[in-house]
Amino acid sequence: MGRKTESIEKLYSFLVSKEISGDSFSFAEILAVTDWKESTLKTYINKNYFSKYIDVISNDTCYARNTKDITYEEFAESMSQVKK
Repeated sequence: MGRKTESIEKLYSFLVSKEISGDSFSFAEILAVTDWKESTLKTYINKNYFSKYIDVISNDTCYARNTKDITYEEFAESMSQVKK
């Protein structure tokens, strides 16, 4: 499994747990979970990859949505820059 795949899998698990618990989280927590550089996170944000899964109130307050009822494979496909 490649590093990118591991990061996306960790992000998926993190978001599912946050959606189930209803707890907020920050962009800093995403960076810690995925081990991404800040530039990578900004790329995902700017390309709207998160718009379906994260409600952003501020950099320090985000809420997960639409993750607990989809599979990891569906999530990973939607996060890919390669569209089928």
